[in-house]
Order: sequence, then C-alpha cells, then structure tokens
Amino acid sequence: DEYEIVQNTLDWLQGVVMGLNLCPFAMPSYLQDQIHIRVQRGGNPTDYLAVVLEETWNLVLSKQKNGGTTLVVCPDLFPEDFVEFVGIHNVFQEG
Repeated sequence: DEYEIVQNTLDWLQGVVMGLNLCPFAMPSYLQDQIHIRVQRGGNPTDYLAVVLEETWNLVLSKQKNGGTTLVVCPDLFPEDFVEFVGIHNVFQEG
C-alpha cells in the first residue's frame, strides 16, 4: 500500500542517500521535514511525466515560501527491456 511505499522510500533515503552522503542537500531537507514523497501508481510514461511536471511546478511554488525536495516514486514502472527504459528516459528528458 502507499504508506509502505513511502516508508520504504524514507528508509532508502536515510540508509543510502543520507547514510552514504550521496546528496548533501537531502539531510537539511529531511531534518526540516521538507521532503514530499508522491506515489504514482499505474499509467504510462506520459502519465508519469505529467506527475513529475506537476510536482516540479508545486516545488517551484513552494521554494518561494520554504524550499524542500520532492521524490516521485513509481512502483509500477518496470520497463521490460533496455530499449523500453531508454524510451521512458527520453520522455522525461525531452518533456
């Protein structure tokens, strides 16, 4: 369920991203409770792109007030092969 996905993402963020200091911006956002996790289920690459764009816009608006970080988690997005992965990647790159 969505709660479990969010908790697993927070565990990964704490243990890997912050634990290995992969992103120096993660810890301040985490400590200030400024990390928003959006779970997007189902859909196609265009639907996922729409969610990323929506969250980007929300982040731009919120940075004017208090900053923060957004993670979009897509647990149902599993490309079958590398070519499909590249296609999805290109959708996000090109918008």
